[in-house]
Amino acid sequence: MRKTLIFIFLVFSLNAVFGFSLKDLGSGKKYFKKAEKFYSEKNYISAIPLYLKFLSKKKNKNNEKALYHLSVCYMETGNPDQGFPFISRLYRLKKTKLEYAVLYAEYLVQLNRLKDAIEVYRAVINLHPDDYLSYIRLGELLVNNGNLKEARAVWLKATKLKEKPVEAFSLLSDSYLKVEKNRLLAYFYARKLYEIAPDDKKDELKKSLDAIAGDFREDFENYYQLRTCKEKAKNFIEKGDFERAYKTLHQCEDLNNIDKDYLMLFADVAKKLKRYEKAIEIYKKCLALGIENGYIYLELGKCYLKTGKKDLARASLKMACKFKETKIEAKSLLNSLQGG
Repeated sequence: MRKTLIFIFLVFSLNAVFGFSLKDLGSGKKYFKKAEKFYSEKNYISAIPLYLKFLSKKKNKNNEKALYHLSVCYMETGNPDQGFPFISRLYRLKKTKLEYAVLYAEYLVQLNRLKDAIEVYRAVINLHPDDYLSYIRLGELLVNNGNLKEARAVWLKATKLKEKPVEAFSLLSDSYLKVEKNRLLAYFYARKLYEIAPDDKKDELKKSLDAIAGDFREDFENYYQLRTCKEKAKNFIEKGDFERAYKTLHQCEDLNNIDKDYLMLFADVAKKLKRYEKAIEIYKKCLALGIENGYIYLELGKCYLKTGKKDLARASLKMACKFKETKIEAKSLLNSLQGG
């Protein structure tokens, strides 16, 4: 009887000091509580054996928090081999949870299973399409695996997920500059980075832009302005805001070296807004720049018809008949004009 009373006294003494109860002793919760205390203090080495004791009990072996924290402990102490069975168990239990999947992927990286890590990150962004950092990390792993093209595609997607995608633009710029020595595209993405950078970083970035462009700064800046203009306009078009798309494109008319894509985009937006005279002006500019195809003559003819200029329409449609891709439609329109 005395032994029993002494035991009970000791248990209640422990409970008073550490917050343990008889139930805790049976379930191993005392180990978990102490492990969590060490974990919160970043004392991972001390936490590991306590988590192991807690998880050794059959009823606790699939405890998510314990498995996750133990996996973190092993990673933080540089022992991925020992921690891998635990993060693997957790990933099998709940692979849809973002932090579990990301930690599992990083374990695979540490264990030199790069292809497996890439597949896990691909699954992560399918399940969590707005997780910006997973796109960044997937791109880095793809580069390390020799797949630069896909990495860039992933980083480009990332730029649309965040208001200020600093990492994505930086990685894109570096990839073009260091891998392919493509200074034009390196400048473009570095310039994007400059736009969103905090003021205290702009001077440093301006020096980088000058170093990339060298004597071609004006040409590189023109390319940046024109491409950015087209991107903004396309975003407005996707939203059905043709008026803002038109204003955006109109602001770039005086840029040097405007290209076919810009002119075709501008003409299409002008037609959407029924500004046929402007569309005619743009198509004539295409022809003056030596950009010639059946589509331009066909659309020019249609715009002339919209503005009542039948003679000019006939001349353009006759030119469109010379091109295989527009011959049938151009002839049909010419026949309707003759009939009218």
